[in-house]
Amino acid sequence: LLLGVLMAAFFSAIQSTVCSALNSTSTIFTMDFYQKYINPQATEKQSISVGRITGVVILFVSIGFAILLGHSKANLFAFIQAGYTAIGPAYSAIFLLGVLWKRVNGKDALITVIAAFAMVGFLKYLEFGLLAESTSDFAKFIKPFGNQGLVTWLFAMLVCTVSAFITPPARPEQVGEGLIFSFKDKKALTAGLGTHWYNSVVLWWGVAFGGMLVLVVIFSVFVK
Repeated sequence: LLLGVLMAAFFSAIQSTVCSALNSTSTIFTMDFYQKYINPQATEKQSISVGRITGVVILFVSIGFAILLGHSKANLFAFIQAGYTAIGPAYSAIFLLGVLWKRVNGKDALITVIAAFAMVGFLKYLEFGLLAESTSDFAKFIKPFGNQGLVTWLFAMLVCTVSAFITPPARPEQVGEGLIFSFKDKKALTAGLGTHWYNSVVLWWGVAFGGMLVLVVIFSVFVK
């Protein structure tokens, strides 16, 4: 019985992830590409039809990738994590600098994304090409996908910072109130922290961070 409940929860989680991914990708294609560049005069019915067709196409493409991975020796977990570390650092850097700095604008974000993806391609070339057979310390550092994610994030932060100084800053009307975090604003530092110790955001953040740190230590030091 317990095994059945766990399997039901597992497949429900998978179904939820698949549905959200299909909905997001089809919406992005329909709203950002089809309606803007392919058919700006599209009706609501046409847009819905394109979104459904896009979702079906993406689903079958994903099934094809799953079949290829099933017949290969690739580690699925490592493959997924490598994908996250290739895509995430650029957007993480943009979000962090965009929240803390008013000079960051849309052009800076676009430049950062392009440069970060170019860096990802270069690192993959080093991993599977130039340094594939190397046993040097540099090769050992650059091959793990986690280290590649760190390098890409630092590079994206640098590119975004330099670009922000080169491009003109956003106009005041483009920077909405509350979008940029300010250390001078005392309300921003205390808002939502809770009125009692048991509903304090800082407390539960510390508990969550401490729990993750304990798990990292256990599985990296004691479990081998």
